[in-house]
Amino acid sequence: MRRFFAVTMACVCVLCGGCAKADVPPVTAGFSCVVTVQAGDFSVAGTLSRPGAGQLILACTAPETLSGVTARVDGDGVALSRGGLTAAFSQAEFPQEALFLRLCRVLDAAALCDAARAGKAQGVCGSEPYTLTYDAASGYLCALSVPNAAFSVEFSDFSPISA
Repeated sequence: MRRFFAVTMACVCVLCGGCAKADVPPVTAGFSCVVTVQAGDFSVAGTLSRPGAGQLILACTAPETLSGVTARVDGDGVALSRGGLTAAFSQAEFPQEALFLRLCRVLDAAALCDAARAGKAQGVCGSEPYTLTYDAASGYLCALSVPNAAFSVEFSDFSPISA
């Protein structure tokens, strides 16, 4: 009788998915983390905060020439600041290849991706295919690659933030 009950419960779990752990979608907003961004031959490291869609704050720590520079994207605006000085621009004044704009656009696109499964989301942002890898249990981002643009990002020390 016990064996029958155990087999029945196992079948219920398999058929209903009640025992399987759900795949969490990637967390594309409401987080802060450490990033290393590679854009062609250029590399920058820093702290990334992403309060919400269309928003991004990248505080650069390396290379030394950019250490202390913060790029803030919010809606259509971009603000660059360093040492108490801030310059505000519209996004249209920057090339679309600007690494902080590309990162913001791809994370916005990944938020809408319905093909995220088993720790990987693949999609197209503009005309550029991307692959976003993430921890399937937590949704925390691991890496982003936009091969056609020679653009990649590694994420670490992920933590949620409130907007």
